[in-house]
Parts: sequence; structure tokens; C-alpha cells
Amino acid sequence: DVRLISATNLDLKQAVKEGNFRDDLYYRLNVVPILLPPLRERSEDIPLLATHFLQVYNAKFNKQIPAISEPALQCLMKYRWPGNIRELRNIIERLVALGKNQETIVRSRLPLDIQFSDEDTTSADLLKKIPLKEARDLFEKRYIMEMLQKTHWNQTETAKLLGIHRNTLLLKMQQLKILTEPDA
Repeated sequence: DVRLISATNLDLKQAVKEGNFRDDLYYRLNVVPILLPPLRERSEDIPLLATHFLQVYNAKFNKQIPAISEPALQCLMKYRWPGNIRELRNIIERLVALGKNQETIVRSRLPLDIQFSDEDTTSADLLKKIPLKEARDLFEKRYIMEMLQKTHWNQTETAKLLGIHRNTLLLKMQQLKILTEPDA
């Protein structure tokens, strides 16, 4: 007496038609099909899932990270999630594992590709359409933010990594509208 639950991202009906999946197996498995859209098509579920994973990993790592800030949640909701729920779970696990107790998860702690997912700037077509100055500023902003994250927002260390004076870094941060504190 066995019950089998299986999942796939393939269109099995089409695979059967093309001869890539056995039709007898398909009909044995296809008793109660449950079609679940990818996470990118149901972004309204992200806050609930992220909060659930936050509770799970707080317990697992014996942490007390209270919440995810609203700006961070907005970034999570705008991201496309190519890895679906597993990717979201892994991101939250990393944020909790590396986070400090009693500190809310803020936008600046998210991976850069998630922080900037609302700016459709990874497309080569878009980069061809923007002026050089905008492309340079975008690159500089992302690069400086990555270095700031690497040094846990230590501006002196970041300036050393960038090979510039701390005052130059502060000026660049002001020009590029990078917050001086990772608070949102």
C-alpha cells in the first residue's frame, strides 16, 4: 500500500505525445493532478512564505530575528525567483544564519540581484538604450554596494577595497543615492 507524490516542471502530457514519457506511467501518476504556478506568478504568497521560513530558521539556528522590513519584502516580491520556493527558502536561511539577533532583515542585506531586480538593468537590450553616464553610474552603484556588503558597511574598509579615500566614497554614495546605513 503505497501513495506516490511526484512533481515536475515539464508538461507531461506533451512529453507523452512526443514519446519522451511513457503513457502508462503518466496515467498511473495522473490521478489527482495539482497545478501550482511558479512563485513569480504568485508574488502575494512571498511575505507569508518568507515569514514562515524566518520562523523555521530562527528555531533551527536558535536566533531571534524579529522580521523582514517592508522595503526588503517589496524587493522579494519583485524578484522573478527562477529557483522558485527553494530559492526563497535558501535566501531566508542564509539571512538568518548570517544575521544578528534582534536585527530586522533589511533590503541592504539581500543579495544584490534581488535588491536590484526591480530595475530591469540586466538586459543587454536595455543597456544599449541608456546613455554611458547612466550605465556607468549603475555599475558604480552596484559595485560599491557589493563592497559595502562585503565589509558589513564599514566605510573605511570599503574605501580601502575600492582604492579610494573614505571621503571620496562618501561623496560617491551621496551622488549615487546609496544610504549610509543599511536600514532599508
